[in-house]
Amino acid sequence: MVDFFGPEYDAAERLGILPDLEAIHYPISRLRFLDSQGKEKFSLPYSGVRKQIFDDRHFNFMRGELERVLYQKISKASVVRFGTTVESFQQHVGGVEVKLSDQSGCHVDLLVGGDGIHSRIRELAFGPAAEYLRFLGYHALAFLVSDQELSSQTENTLYTLTIPENKSVSTRACPAHSHTVSAPGRRCRLGFLNSRRHRGIAADISRDGLGNSTPSRKMQ
Repeated sequence: MVDFFGPEYDAAERLGILPDLEAIHYPISRLRFLDSQGKEKFSLPYSGVRKQIFDDRHFNFMRGELERVLYQKISKASVVRFGTTVESFQQHVGGVEVKLSDQSGCHVDLLVGGDGIHSRIRELAFGPAAEYLRFLGYHALAFLVSDQELSSQTENTLYTLTIPENKSVSTRACPAHSHTVSAPGRRCRLGFLNSRRHRGIAADISRDGLGNSTPSRKMQ
């Protein structure tokens, strides 16, 4: 499940796809926070959190649903290659010559690396990932499980359980209409977070308007 807000919401607005994202949005009723014994400490209505923190500019949906919406928008206007990565590229005055993993190549005006935190394109352009990544002390894991009973118990509420040593687990039901959920019965998303600050983490951390920690170092 993706929390979609901030710059990505602004980009979607400029692309004119907010109505499509609204259609796959899966609002939850409440956010419930539990103690180490599983007892509710407090809860918040999602509608209030969405309005007060995100000014109603927030979506929840499965990552695969977002990919489907984007693909439907560009499939007739652009060439989409699946299972293909960039092996190398050469930049010159007239553009960029790109060699792909299927041994084909192409000439493009602009090469954009949107291939995630372990970007191959960034590595080719700027060097090893270790020079540009900074570990902030968090380990996260999320996956889907098929459990009809758990799904029925959670309904459309996000539950978060925090235990000692800065560990937490959250669960919520996935939307039944999702094209990415094909197993019989509804599924649940389980997420685990382990937060542990290490001495090696640099102190030059700034905070953006939403309170997210971001490294102040920038690529040159």
